[in-house]
Amino acid sequence: FAMSQRDHLKIYMSMGEFGAVSRIDSFIFGSIFTYTFTQNPAAPGQLDLLTLKTILKVLYP
Repeated sequence: FAMSQRDHLKIYMSMGEFGAVSRIDSFIFGSIFTYTFTQNPAAPGQLDLLTLKTILKVLYP
């Protein structure tokens, strides 16, 4: 599916505690967006800015 839709802009994101991984790996599936927070999470599964930035720098140097 992701390859057949590669010419279209997409945003993939799962919610809840189990959805945290989608904030990291969504780029593999062509997502152009992720969400983080700087002070307080708005929902379960959200990663803070520093954590997400650190992980993304390792995975996508």
